[in-house]
Amino acid sequence: MYQNSLWDRVLRTNQKALQSNAIRPFKTKLERYLFEGYEYELRSLIGKPRTQNSKIGPNKNPFLPWERELEVAKVNNDHVLILNKYPVELGHLLLITKYWAPQNGWLTYKDWQALASVESKIDGFWFFNNSENSGASQPHRHLQLLYRKGTKYLFPRQRWFEDHLQDKNHSNSSLVRSVSVKRRYYYRDKSSADELDDLYKQVCEEMKIGNTIVNTKPSISYNLIITSDWISLIRRSKESYKGFNINALGFAGYFLITFNSDLSWLRRNSPLSILNEVVIPL
Repeated sequence: MYQNSLWDRVLRTNQKALQSNAIRPFKTKLERYLFEGYEYELRSLIGKPRTQNSKIGPNKNPFLPWERELEVAKVNNDHVLILNKYPVELGHLLLITKYWAPQNGWLTYKDWQALASVESKIDGFWFFNNSENSGASQPHRHLQLLYRKGTKYLFPRQRWFEDHLQDKNHSNSSLVRSVSVKRRYYYRDKSSADELDDLYKQVCEEMKIGNTIVNTKPSISYNLIITSDWISLIRRSKESYKGFNINALGFAGYFLITFNSDLSWLRRNSPLSILNEVVIPL
């Protein structure tokens, strides 16, 4: 399979799902906010806000079964790649388990195998919200992928993570003390899944999230952001602040403005102030 064929299939599936109303994109107004050299993207919802139940369990699980009109491809034996039903941008994909697996449990080697299989064919960056406290909207295991191609930076705050990887973030802020970044060496290689599994276990222990063998599940909520060059873990204390619901994309530099968001407070302070409030430093 050549590299672009899976993305072509995403586009075809997306077109059909739009025509059948199987996906319902959020309408937003985009504003860019420059702060300390990073151009954050603020997207304000247009129209009546949708209410979504974030406490859905296995008995009312939108992924079990998943909507067939959203399915892009089966991935290995245990995962499925589907479209996000409520995307903000084109190319928002979910990698879900075929069978029930808890979002707040440990990611497994099979999860990393499936991720590595998809990332060998589609360019972009991955993120993971491990629980409601870190921005997960569903308790069924799902990793998320945003398509990116032909751009220097995958997301607005990418350089911050790369500086962190090189020990260039010298402040003693809560955010700096809540984030770890580990370099990858085997992107699109036969060892990709093994390396990701090892790095995940290392960073979870380093950041006091827990041990995947000793502990039944993570002891602290967290987000992951994964690129071709590194994997990062962010320790979380709570899901929101000043009406801003923050998941992994908030740390990437994307803020969704809802009816409850205190936008005037954000302008008086900064996006960084919000990020510092929703982490739990070592």
